[in-house]
Amino acid sequence: MHSPPRPRSQWQLAFLGACTLGMVRMAAAGLEDAASFDYALADVSTNLVRIRCEFRELKRDGCGFVAMMDGKPYLVANQYLLLGAERIKFTSPCGRAIQPQGVEVGANGDLVRLPLADGGGFALASGCGMGEAVAVFGKDEAKEAKDSIYGRISGIGADRIEVTAEFDTANMGCPVLNTRREVVALASYTRESRSDAVKKGSRFDHGTRRFCLKLEGIQWQPVDWKRFNHDVGTPYLEASLMLDRIGDLLEGWREKPLGQVQFGAQPDRELASWAQSHNDIVGQAVDVGKGRREFYDSYSSSMRRLSAMCSAQARQLRRLSEQRGLTAYLAGEIRDQADALEAAAALIDRMGSSTY
Repeated sequence: MHSPPRPRSQWQLAFLGACTLGMVRMAAAGLEDAASFDYALADVSTNLVRIRCEFRELKRDGCGFVAMMDGKPYLVANQYLLLGAERIKFTSPCGRAIQPQGVEVGANGDLVRLPLADGGGFALASGCGMGEAVAVFGKDEAKEAKDSIYGRISGIGADRIEVTAEFDTANMGCPVLNTRREVVALASYTRESRSDAVKKGSRFDHGTRRFCLKLEGIQWQPVDWKRFNHDVGTPYLEASLMLDRIGDLLEGWREKPLGQVQFGAQPDRELASWAQSHNDIVGQAVDVGKGRREFYDSYSSSMRRLSAMCSAQARQLRRLSEQRGLTAYLAGEIRDQADALEAAAALIDRMGSSTY
């Protein structure tokens, strides 16, 4: 016999009502923002670019666009997308291959621009204002997402703006345009925002904030891409992949400390070797009997080995961050990677020494 449904309490009904009203208001606001534009995606799609990057067995898709800068056409994208890639392919929405003539990295931001031989592109906006209507056009074709997202500028900083247009990871690298078809910024990243009493009723009273990088005021540094990517891009990407995989491990161990290690993507040779060895040890965790102490000694030794791998990569990154000619932006990013790997090493050490 099924029990009758429990009546919702007054606060539950109020909460559901507030959420529903909020969604209705957001939908209405989106329609109002879209109505500010007298053009659509199809009218600007010729300036959008699809990007495919490959590194070993890893494939990454992303977005970019063509903009007129200093009187010349440039392909603009997020720097992190290209760093470390062994093969990069740029194509127009109709499938035409795009051949850049060089690479310039943003010395003070996560931006890269690649000069093109000819053609046109988006004009750059001369400025922007609070509450101005904007639209994010385009998306990564490999992911499901909206490709026309409307909103308004909700915050303006020295090098970035915050928008209410609800783009996600599939839209990163796409242009943020104003009603005059000018580029205001590049859709760059999202950040989760905690809800608390201080933010209640303000523009920060939501779960996700969305930030876009301005293209004005960027110091562009030309680089020999093959050499730069080998010396800087590859270790940067390898560290990023290492951090992702360590994060996945720690998340899994939080639920099951003695669980088998599995990676979503093929790890590098050293990490794959460690994983195979560690899984052999974990496989002995069932009914270890008299070998209980020997098992935990082996487990702790395995954790120390992983910790040492993290520490070694952190040291390499520290040395890399001190190289001459490295941009301030990348030097800071690489130091952050080293900090994160050192923190992971310390945590893994503690886990290994507290298992018995």
